[in-house]
Amino acid sequence: MTSILRNGKKLQIPSIPKPKKSSNQKEYTHDQAVELVASFLTQGGKGKTTVLSGAGASVESGIRSYRGNQGHYELHKKYRPIFYHEFIEDSDQGRLFRQRYWARSFFGYIPVQNAQPNRVHYSVAALQYMNLVDKLVTQNVDRLHHRATPDSLKPDDRILELHGTLNFAVVPNHPDHPKKLRSELQAELATLNPSWAEFADSQAKLKQNPDGDVELPSGLTYETFMVPQPTGLEGEHSAFYKPDVVFFGESLNSRQKNESIKAIEDADRVLVIGSSLATYSAFRLIKQAIENKKEVLMLNVGPTRADDYDVTKIELPAADVLQGAVKLLASKLPHDDMLSKLSTSGVNISIEDIGPMPDPEATEAK
Repeated sequence: MTSILRNGKKLQIPSIPKPKKSSNQKEYTHDQAVELVASFLTQGGKGKTTVLSGAGASVESGIRSYRGNQGHYELHKKYRPIFYHEFIEDSDQGRLFRQRYWARSFFGYIPVQNAQPNRVHYSVAALQYMNLVDKLVTQNVDRLHHRATPDSLKPDDRILELHGTLNFAVVPNHPDHPKKLRSELQAELATLNPSWAEFADSQAKLKQNPDGDVELPSGLTYETFMVPQPTGLEGEHSAFYKPDVVFFGESLNSRQKNESIKAIEDADRVLVIGSSLATYSAFRLIKQAIENKKEVLMLNVGPTRADDYDVTKIELPAADVLQGAVKLLASKLPHDDMLSKLSTSGVNISIEDIGPMPDPEATEAK
């Protein structure tokens, strides 16, 4: 596990503790899993299920997961992302950290920006459309759940992005400053850095890291990368853009924390999709559900932080099972064009097509 010391305290990337007891989880066939998920969602009335989704939900969209057998942090244990205190540091070193982040993000954001929702995203949207799922809490910052959800369902009201979103940039020292669309910032970065934009347009495949980060190609150094200051705050030394996501070492804001807790409180049951629950912000919610005697069903391939608890876990690809459950539930309802579209939509990109894996010795911040 990669860690650093800050003010005498160790900061580290969350990992999955080894289970204290051996697993006695049942193995399910695809058909059994589909029936189980459909039954889980329909018991006790509609709209009583909260969904918690993690990085595994976006793998079929071409975004590599963090953990699991093919997870970045599992394959490359020396890698670590930039930490919050490094990014916001008010010094020349902090400026270099920010310059390094935005240089790598300039390339890394492109595949996230171009990613399309997969079958998991559309299946969850279909479940919300059928009023079987009320609230979706997602750990993902890619906005793909929003893109899959019809506007009529008011995605901003029904989807809580627990760790923020790459869709916007904020100004940490000016919380009331208007958020900037990341796509607009990307255009400004391209204008300020034409040689970098030219390389980006070449469509060369770069080695991807999580959360819109890549390894820089040879010949480009982050020290030459130009980053614009926030509009209206030009010349103010302490004003800089930060992606609207929760960095490692950064706390959730009170709104995100309180809304996620309420989503569990209001639910009768919780469906976990594609999450190892390694981060405590997510694990806390499942722990809360279990302690309050709510039913929990996990749909995740690989170990999770909740494996020592008495919860049902299906270790099969989430997209196959969810889409099957949606089609089964939809077959019992009158035909609906929107539901038919949601239940059959979604890209399916294999792990081999995502792009080169980063150098095992590489680290994002040194």
